[in-house]
Amino acid sequence: MTLVNNQLTSKIIPVVIVFLLIGLSVQAQQLSFSLDPESSISIEGTSTFHDWTAKVGEFSGTLALAKSFDMNKDKKLAVEKVDLAFQAESIDGGRGAAMNKKIKGALKSSDHPAITFAIAESQVLEVTDGKLAVAGALQMAGVTKDITLELETKPNEQGIMAFTAKYPMKLSSFDIEPPSAMFGQIVTGDDITIVFDLKFSAANN
Repeated sequence: MTLVNNQLTSKIIPVVIVFLLIGLSVQAQQLSFSLDPESSISIEGTSTFHDWTAKVGEFSGTLALAKSFDMNKDKKLAVEKVDLAFQAESIDGGRGAAMNKKIKGALKSSDHPAITFAIAESQVLEVTDGKLAVAGALQMAGVTKDITLELETKPNEQGIMAFTAKYPMKLSSFDIEPPSAMFGQIVTGDDITIVFDLKFSAANN
């Protein structure tokens, strides 16, 4: 009898393990999101001549949740992973190649092509009136700073997680010298704001 039980156990356990692994795989697929191309990231700033906005042309991102989240009713968001990256070379100031060259030079894009934001560990975020805060590391021009990004959820279609955020910062805090033009007569202000309009789509739908 013991031999029969052992034989049954040896057959059943692998089957159970396979089903568990399949279940975990399906769950992981359902909770993984990729940054949608309809998202947008821009940088707003001032100068001694006029205000300006530069748009980011190339970006990517990943969002992973520990469990499903309903924006309409859930008050906690369990986040396993957040990775955002946008290419400094793709930033367009809208005023021609000369300005874009100065932006790339200020951001040291040849040595540090990507500006990134990522979390170091999983977090459970409190959602209050559609707003939440995620702590992570922002890397720009070779300098990394711990920041808190204040996000606001946006109602969206099924399978999409949408957030907006504005992050005000100083260029000097990342050792970035504000670009100038006209032999120093026009100088970019030290204060800028990174504006995020993020839409994450379910990765395996």
